[in-house]
Amino acid sequence: MKIYALGLLLPLIIFTNCDGSSDDQNAVLALLLNKKCISLPKDITVLDSGGNPIVDFDCSVSGKAYICSGDNVIQTRTYSSIEGALLGVVNPPAGNQGFGFFPSQRGLFRNKSVSASDQTNILYDFTYTYDFSHRLVSAFNATNSNDRVYGDYDSNGFPLDVDGVSATYSYGPEGKRPGNITVGGTSILFDSKGWAIGLEDGDSYGFVNTGSLQICD
Repeated sequence: MKIYALGLLLPLIIFTNCDGSSDDQNAVLALLLNKKCISLPKDITVLDSGGNPIVDFDCSVSGKAYICSGDNVIQTRTYSSIEGALLGVVNPPAGNQGFGFFPSQRGLFRNKSVSASDQTNILYDFTYTYDFSHRLVSAFNATNSNDRVYGDYDSNGFPLDVDGVSATYSYGPEGKRPGNITVGGTSILFDSKGWAIGLEDGDSYGFVNTGSLQICD
């Protein structure tokens, strides 16, 4: 890149942040500023086993919060560490269908879900703690004072015991982020970005992800 091209980009840095309005532009700016960013789906459509859409989630970002609405639920995932988040996966929004394995997400500070029709109705409100290796140590749910503690991990730092059930992880060629997670009778599939694309729990579901948002450190 020529020096004058950098000069043209610098004014944009002042007025642009990693809000997902232009994923490619933000990626360039993040590189220039030596920032770490995580990419997240903007829209998620849940398909049944016949390929029919059953739920649509529309997502946005605000600061380090990733907010998804759909299925009469608003889920807000707030990140504390983008470095940690890049080690984990992006679970589908946990609407009334109950999708997602929370321990497989990393770098989160909080994960809160409320009813869209009555936002005083809190479905869950988890806060997370991690060790220096970005491994999940505990998940505290303020709605029922349930404190889940984790301490047994695989070689990539994912919990092997999920609420008393053994979890298994299968990895792709890069070997760091799981392409498949199985807990009990439930299995969830992820693409190379770490975005959920399918789930099996006796029924089969697909997740179609479109658009891209960014949250940066």
